[in-house]
Amino acid sequence: MTSAVAGATLLGCAAPAMAEPAQTNPDPPRTQGVDRHKTQRVIDAEARVDRAEIAVAQAQTSLDTARTNKSSADAALTQATQDQASKQTAYEEAQSTPAVTSAKNNVANAVAARKNAQKNLDQARQKVTRLEGQEGANNPTIVRLTRERDQARAALTTAEATTAQKQAAATEADQLKTQGTAGYFKHKGATGAFKILTDAGSSGKTFQSIHLGQSGDATSMDKMLETLRWLNKANQLRQSEGKPELKVSDSLMAMAQADADWTRDDRLHGHAAVFPIGENVAYSANPATYDPFNSWYTEEKRNKANGTGQTGHYDNIVNAAYTITGFAVTCTSTNVVTMSQTFLFSEPLTRVTSSNPLWAGNQNATVSDYFQDVNNYLAYLNNAQSDLTTAQAAEAAARTNLTTRQNDLNTALASITTSPSLTAARAALAQAQTDLATAQTTLNNAQAALAVAQAAVASDPGVVAALNALNAANTRLASARQTSAQTNTALANAQAALNNAVTERTNAYQNLAQAIAASNSLVPGTTIPGRPGTSGSAAGSGAGQKQEGKAPEKNRGDDPLASTGSDSMAAIAACVALCAAAMGTFGIRRRLRS
Repeated sequence: MTSAVAGATLLGCAAPAMAEPAQTNPDPPRTQGVDRHKTQRVIDAEARVDRAEIAVAQAQTSLDTARTNKSSADAALTQATQDQASKQTAYEEAQSTPAVTSAKNNVANAVAARKNAQKNLDQARQKVTRLEGQEGANNPTIVRLTRERDQARAALTTAEATTAQKQAAATEADQLKTQGTAGYFKHKGATGAFKILTDAGSSGKTFQSIHLGQSGDATSMDKMLETLRWLNKANQLRQSEGKPELKVSDSLMAMAQADADWTRDDRLHGHAAVFPIGENVAYSANPATYDPFNSWYTEEKRNKANGTGQTGHYDNIVNAAYTITGFAVTCTSTNVVTMSQTFLFSEPLTRVTSSNPLWAGNQNATVSDYFQDVNNYLAYLNNAQSDLTTAQAAEAAARTNLTTRQNDLNTALASITTSPSLTAARAALAQAQTDLATAQTTLNNAQAALAVAQAAVASDPGVVAALNALNAANTRLASARQTSAQTNTALANAQAALNNAVTERTNAYQNLAQAIAASNSLVPGTTIPGRPGTSGSAAGSGAGQKQEGKAPEKNRGDDPLASTGSDSMAAIAACVALCAAAMGTFGIRRRLRS
């Protein structure tokens, strides 16, 4: 008996846009005492200037406060730094009993002695090598054996590097195996898909249902391989209806696995609805013979033709807008199978183009290419241990070969007559090796004695008190550093806010000047100071007399600007004058502290 859950989760739903609240003007235009010729543009410009002035004052106050806070924080940091240094000194002095001081000196002397012994050994070895090379330079056998020894040494170095690489790969493979498909996503760099399966904050309520890599879980590699046949079938059905193939997406595969595991555990067998994707879900108690597309596609296609029943699953499968997909299969302990197919309509998401963390590192591929990569990964897991065993055997053989070549060379060198210099150098090398071993033993003993001396004073009340004081000072210093960093940020933000407020104030005054100039050009009877032929001049109508209708003709000989054929320069002069007046009215001259 088979069944399918109706109603696919589809993209495109969005909460209705909330209505914008009515905007309230924080500084309504002033209506009393306003010139009857003042335009609304001027009124608005003056209100903007008022607001800009208030914003500058507030920003300056905030900046002053930020500077005060930073000064206090810097002083506190300086004090905390000095206090911590003094407590550190006090703690070290409390620990420095005669026994500890003597033990520390012994360790320092032993370290220096061992370093000198190592240096002497290196020099002795170099001298022996140089003299042996000189004495064997004219001996073909020595030359050949030396070359073979050097080649064997290089081969061992290469073998050791290979073993280290294979060891790291085998260790990683062992860890990845336990993570199932999450290990696959991690290995290929699909960090978004990995987070979906391993991070509760990314997978939401599905997290508790995910059992990484366990048998029957959607995240087991065996179940992932089962999805190949279903992904192929989905694309075959799409192609039969003229729709393009869907590519397989890492993130959609992980989402399908998380959703399938949740649906398996949910008694209602519903959609998890955690991720904003399209999804089909189905379940059955007959996993061996069950085909989800019988209900998703075949039955619902008939429903669509008849105009009855649900069709959401069918619509998802044949939706031409979808470009990528994922699929998952999971089984319960009672052998009930649950399947989930996920869909998304978007441009292909890649590790380069997406900033959403759930899509970080996502790669899309055709079904065949995707599962070729899966098989390559499984081969990597299966071969990692055998590759390590092979590398270890090769390293052992290389080491044996080097030992053999070195012994052959040593035998050949011993068979020839050696110079007194080489004999002495070999004796010095043997002595240097003995001296280094002795120096190492002395250092080990000195370090053990220091540990005993330090343990003896660790419980002394004075040392405990000094340690507690040092820990408290360290805590205060960390807090002071954090506060100092916060005040630095606050100061930078306050300075930026003031800069923005000053810029807005400048723009507000420029806007006011433009509004005043435009008002003067529109309102009859408006005067332009010092301009002949207007109501503000002795020429034309009588002083203070209201003018109606057409303005009297001006005498071009009285107006030095008239010859230009335009009043633009006069308007500019008037604008500058009015702007200066406005700036004086609103206190632009006051000094701005910064």
